Amino acid sequence: MKVTDVGDLRLTWLATFVSVSRQGSRSDAAKELGITQATVTKHIHSLESWCRKPLIYPDSVPPRLTDAGEELLTTARYVLEDLADRRGQIPVLKPKTRSKISPSGLRVPPAVPKSREE
Repeated sequence: MKVTDVGDLRLTWLATFVSVSRQGSRSDAAKELGITQATVTKHIHSLESWCRKPLIYPDSVPPRLTDAGEELLTTARYVLEDLADRRGQIPVLKPKTRSKISPSGLRVPPAVPKSREE
């Protein structure tokens, strides 16, 4: 599997999904994550679109996971926990430092004279 095979999956979608399953409601998940309930719903729908499968039965209160949702939950928990455990251990590439250019170091090309053909 290539890294590009993951596409545009967002970790926030996984975190929201795990929170909904743990909290048992979208509103409690929203409070836990400090986001709106509408954003929770958007994250779940985005994750379902990415998976191309429903993860939570529609209109189930409390939210009830589909078989695909149960499978993803195990993986999502593992991914999030593993990343949290490794935080600070993963080497981060630092951008190259750029040299600063002072205004006195800039050279302005000479002005091009306008033609007098009018």
